[in-house]
Amino acid sequence: MIKNFKNNPNDIRVLISTAKLYEILENYDKALMYYDTILKRDHHHLGAINAKMKIFETIGNYEGALKCYQDILKLDPYNKTVKKKLDALNKSNVRKQMVGIL
Repeated sequence: MIKNFKNNPNDIRVLISTAKLYEILENYDKALMYYDTILKRDHHHLGAINAKMKIFETIGNYEGALKCYQDILKLDPYNKTVKKKLDALNKSNVRKQMVGIL
């Protein structure tokens, strides 16, 4: 992989592999940086958006995850998994608001 990276540092497949490696190592900042690089080149790369969403969920950045949910639904409006996650998030927010009122 290192050889591929040196020879093709801008190849999307190499960038994805590198991002996944950083994700496995739990270096989420670096992984996000690589996923952002991928998305600058291909704004519709669902794999990169989905990976960012999972990282944001893992680190508790729900605003970042929410943006990814929305981005995915723009590209794939019938994505059942993301719709379920959004529904769960909305229900959770409604519950939090109701508890705050009571």
